[in-house]
Amino acid sequence: QTAHVVVYSHGAALANMIWQRCGSTAIEIFPYGFRPTMFQILGEIFGIHMMNLTAVPDDESFQRCMRNRTQHTQAGELESWVRLVSEYRDGSYESMPAFHDDKMSSHAARVCVRSQTLRLESLRDLIRAIVRAVRRAVFVHPADGVAACA
Repeated sequence: QTAHVVVYSHGAALANMIWQRCGSTAIEIFPYGFRPTMFQILGEIFGIHMMNLTAVPDDESFQRCMRNRTQHTQAGELESWVRLVSEYRDGSYESMPAFHDDKMSSHAARVCVRSQTLRLESLRDLIRAIVRAVRRAVFVHPADGVAACA
């Protein structure tokens, strides 16, 4: 209840945000290619300001996982992943792949995308997010404009 900012890796531990003070900030780190909105919605309900960071692709973990589940994948999923990671690495990607979408990916792809190691491009990304969140807490009344805090 006293923390202004809490950093979470995406997963069930985010349910603990219900114990955060209304108006505080939760920074959620997503695996590359996976960005569901369920905790964003939970944050809105409880008046938590949500910030997101995306980890770099862990190509090795994803491909190994997918090769072990080939009978459960949709045609072209692994090839799409390889192309998207290549575009990410050369800076030409247009948008984040949506492996969290039930209609666009197999269960195997959703499991494998979550099996990646969460590693940020640089620690500076996390530090910047924390500094922004702390500034928000210090210079703006945390509950300003948050309906759930009223």
